[in-house]
Amino acid sequence: MSLEQIIGKKSHELTAEALQDKLQGFRRVVVDLGCGDGMLPYRLAKENPDVFYIGVDAARESLAVASAKAAKKPSRGGCPNVIFLCANVLERMPPLEGIADEVQWNFPWGSLMYALVGSDPIPMHNMKSIGKPESDFKFYLNLYVFENETQRQDMGLPEVDEDYVKKTLIPAWNDLGIETTETKFVSADDLKDHPSTWAGRLVRRSGRNSLLMTGVIHDEW
Repeated sequence: MSLEQIIGKKSHELTAEALQDKLQGFRRVVVDLGCGDGMLPYRLAKENPDVFYIGVDAARESLAVASAKAAKKPSRGGCPNVIFLCANVLERMPPLEGIADEVQWNFPWGSLMYALVGSDPIPMHNMKSIGKPESDFKFYLNLYVFENETQRQDMGLPEVDEDYVKKTLIPAWNDLGIETTETKFVSADDLKDHPSTWAGRLVRRSGRNSLLMTGVIHDEW
């Protein structure tokens, strides 16, 4: 099975073997699932040249700008240690399985948000399989819709407060082999320097809090 790599408005097939070749010599591999416009992995790759970043999103057109920037020569802003793939992150992606030292979900929306907050076991298993045994994970969830009672109920979302996180979300993730080691609610001011585009739209502009969860992905389940 191959992957669809996006480069600007074009795409091409990337085999698992070709991907492994790209990863040679890097200290870590970080996969951003549901990366949106891809600017977060692009910026992080620029800051950390010894780390290889992979941004994955189902919206092909959203990846056009960041992938085009990354493909340029380094002297023109290019970044050889990041690539962008078009795929549904809730489904299995065999070429990516066991590839990541860290899996990230940064301010998810839509079906990805529902899967994470609801701990939907099949999509969660598909996503956790991307991490190596004992790999790290980081999850940022903006609480904008969760703190708006009318919108939250209209969307059929749970009330993501401290009680829900402690009694429901953390145990559910742990049961799936995703061990949470830290959770905290962070303010918009705490995230004012976060390099994600979505952080700017969902956090700084709204002034809403976010949930941060970090931990370890185990290989059992």
